[in-house]
Amino acid sequence: MDVIRKSRISNFFNLLFCFFILIVSTFCFFIKLSKLYKISSKNIDKISLLISKTIFFRGKLNFNINKKISTNIINNSSKIKIQDLEPNLEVSKDNFKDIPKNPNEKTYKIIEKKICKDGEKYKNVCIKNNTDYKLDIQKLLNKKLNINIINIEKPQILIIHTHATESYLHEDKGYFYESYSPRSTNNSENVTQVGNCIAERLLSKNINLVHDKTQHDSPSFSGSYSRAAKTIKKNIEENESIKIVMDVHRDSMGNRETGKLKTFFMHKETKSAQTMLVIGGGFKEYEKNLSFAIKLQNQCEEDFPGLMRPIDFRIGRYNQDLLSDVIFILIEVGTDVNTLSEAKLAGSMIGESLAKLLENLKEG
Repeated sequence: MDVIRKSRISNFFNLLFCFFILIVSTFCFFIKLSKLYKISSKNIDKISLLISKTIFFRGKLNFNINKKISTNIINNSSKIKIQDLEPNLEVSKDNFKDIPKNPNEKTYKIIEKKICKDGEKYKNVCIKNNTDYKLDIQKLLNKKLNINIINIEKPQILIIHTHATESYLHEDKGYFYESYSPRSTNNSENVTQVGNCIAERLLSKNINLVHDKTQHDSPSFSGSYSRAAKTIKKNIEENESIKIVMDVHRDSMGNRETGKLKTFFMHKETKSAQTMLVIGGGFKEYEKNLSFAIKLQNQCEEDFPGLMRPIDFRIGRYNQDLLSDVIFILIEVGTDVNTLSEAKLAGSMIGESLAKLLENLKEG
């Protein structure tokens, strides 16, 4: 009789324990479904596995079902986390370049470098002379230009982009993915955004302009300069008041094997891209363009030391020979592994210094 009583008591407590474990298991299961993204899936899976083994140590079918459910939930969670990595930028998913196409995608390093003064120097000016011309930087800096920007309604400056689809990274990670392509037809993430920043600063100083965002390099990169020449002529025919044409680009240096180069300098504890002026020689009127570029670099370096890389003076036209009475400059803002925000900051500083330079020229 005592043995039977003990057996009944033992069975009762076993049933009670199993009932308790079943309640805990059910509770955890509902937590897992209702708070999937607030509680670590990994920890819940361990609890579920432990409880499953405790209750259903002979029921392999039940454990396998539980395991399959857990796997599906983890996979869905991963997809949501990848989507959450997108920063708050107006870009389409098709054009977003900072997310790898697969989780095991190879990465390549980014080398950050502040490019200091190198080449022929005078005051704040530095030129890498890649021609046979002998330069007198002092004379070119002091050269008077037939230019007077007047604060009237008619546009004085034309901003264009021969290679408008040149784009930037969105995040400063120190590396980029193998699938990263530094070109985009989405104007919210390419070099036209830098043009916007230059334009905004000039307009704030009552300097009127035209910002033409035509994508001359899309769908074909070949022939971009020929198509850009037509755009320049069209805008100047419509606005004879235009005195300066600025062709805004984005540079690219290095390669995947050795590392892509990112130019930068610190402005008030904020990282900014560096900027380079490219001036072509080999035609009659190159001197006016080079003189203006020297004046602009001198002003930029006075206002924002470190912003400017040395002027690249080389044999080439780059549409800078189109009109003898209009000044043409080409600007490279950052590289393909600078971030968009770094390039936009540089654009704002260029616009600020350019406005100041034009005011000084007017007074002179």
